Amino acid sequence: MKLTYQPYQLELKHPFSIAKFTRTATPLMLLKLKYEGFTGYGEASMVPYYHENLETAATFL
Repeated sequence: MKLTYQPYQLELKHPFSIAKFTRTATPLMLLKLKYEGFTGYGEASMVPYYHENLETAATFL
């Protein structure tokens, strides 16, 4: 099994706002998992109000 990931900055078409927070982009982690001839893809959004970032997500993996 092989897991690879890379950071990606997604620019939003419109600003996203909630309560005390507005953002125009969001950091993502793009994932690829290969196992026995199969390949799966996924992504994880690093939203600041969950206190997650690329470093903490990479450590978890």
